[in-house]
Amino acid sequence: MNNKIKSIVTCCVFFAMIAGFMIYSIALPDTDLSKSERRKLEKFPEFSVKKVMDGSYLNKFEKYAQEQFPFRDDFRGLKSFVALDIFAKQDNNNLFVKDDAIYHIEFPLREKEIYNVAYKFNKIYDMYLNESNNCYYAIIPDKSYYTAQNKLYMDYNKLQSIMQENVKNMEYINLFDVLSTDDYYATDSHWKQEKLQNVVNRLGEKMGFKPADFNNYTMNTVGDFNGVYHGQLAMNIKPDKLNYMTNEVLENATVYNHETQKEMPVYTLEKYNTGVDPYNIFLTGPITMVTLTNNMAQTDRELIIFRDSFGSSITPMLLESYKSITLVDLRYISASLLKDYIDFENKDVLFMYSTTILNNSTGLKL
Repeated sequence: MNNKIKSIVTCCVFFAMIAGFMIYSIALPDTDLSKSERRKLEKFPEFSVKKVMDGSYLNKFEKYAQEQFPFRDDFRGLKSFVALDIFAKQDNNNLFVKDDAIYHIEFPLREKEIYNVAYKFNKIYDMYLNESNNCYYAIIPDKSYYTAQNKLYMDYNKLQSIMQENVKNMEYINLFDVLSTDDYYATDSHWKQEKLQNVVNRLGEKMGFKPADFNNYTMNTVGDFNGVYHGQLAMNIKPDKLNYMTNEVLENATVYNHETQKEMPVYTLEKYNTGVDPYNIFLTGPITMVTLTNNMAQTDRELIIFRDSFGSSITPMLLESYKSITLVDLRYISASLLKDYIDFENKDVLFMYSTTILNNSTGLKL
């Protein structure tokens, strides 16, 4: 009889927990954004007979239930802990931890994507550039390059080889040997602005400008920074510090946002507490096109950079060497439209992309 009572009690507790989670889930207001994952969460799907019949309603509802589940981040953290620490898996959802830093597995090398990048660079050269332009391209290695994780290690040598053999009329600037894991955030994919002296030196050496001396800048700390990998892995990793560099040139610079057709600051510090990603303090994050003007310039040289998000933090450190720098993000604007906005004549041109973008180059628009 006692065993029967125990079984009944166990079943009642189990069903009470399920019912409690269901009631709490219904009562809990939906969350629009997951700041930890840097993305919008699924909303309750709109009901219609058609959507029920074709199965799309149930698919949407299933995703909604998964993303609006109570204590979701806690359960995600538990999953990561079990996968990495209990079962000793190499990764959890393509993320792994080494020396208190989080890395993403960008593997394998998609050779077709790299050939596609080379084609697009050459196409843009044919569309807009000529002998009046000094043209360069640089590859920003993913920080996992510096971990050499055996079979998880993408063939970066092959990537560089394909680019060098197929990109025409541009000089390659190798950044692989001037960076290390310490130059990247431990919890994020991006590099730290204050650690880019060697990168700026290499660009200056190859492009023929005098690089800025970081000793003449003031480093300012915004606060703790839990990067995108921290949210995706949902494990307790020590946060980074989010810093930015200033000097007289940057404080007097003019920054024009071609999307809003308004001026904006070099550093939008309110992005630290608002929006999805604190890294967006650098030039307000993803923007189709932005032009920085050095109002204290002692040169007439102008630069155009085709870039991804890494370009937001390094560009301020290049402005001292140019009269103006225009950034173009081909993820948000087609290259065929640039003739209406940019005069390419006699400009330096730099294509600078991370290996993650190059390995998924379909998103770059011609």
